[in-house]
Amino acid sequence: MKISKKFKPVKIRKKDAIKKYSKNLDVIDEHSFFNVDNQLFCVKFPVPSAIYEVINIYNLSTTLKKRIVIHISDKTDISIGSRKKDSMLTGIFNLKEIIELGNPDLSLNEKSSLTVLVYNDNLKFDPSKISDSDFEKLENKSVAFLPNDKGGGVIIVGP
Repeated sequence: MKISKKFKPVKIRKKDAIKKYSKNLDVIDEHSFFNVDNQLFCVKFPVPSAIYEVINIYNLSTTLKKRIVIHISDKTDISIGSRKKDSMLTGIFNLKEIIELGNPDLSLNEKSSLTVLVYNDNLKFDPSKISDSDFEKLENKSVAFLPNDKGGGVIIVGP
């Protein structure tokens, strides 16, 4: 299923790119959240240019942790790496748009937290490229140790 509510790129001001956002693909916590009642998710993260698009969103939850992967691509083999932060991808999507891969249900409540991993790859999504260790680094706030084309964060309930 394709994402019906597309993620839109918004140009980042140069001073904000340096001061406010640590690195490409890291979810902006203060602007990313989920709404339990409407089953909606709002996620924002920086990317090097406006040509990136969201391919799909996948549920990779475990019985103990709520986790999703947002698969993005600019249709090239170029790594995001340490490239400058030029645009912010901002999107709203609902629970029904998240592809289930046989993982536990992604039901959320007011006390839940959700780990969001943003993954850049121009190839078809392969869940074996995402490890528990990738999610654990996000959950323990050690995102600096993720490979160049992975980033993310942990979001909580919002308005």
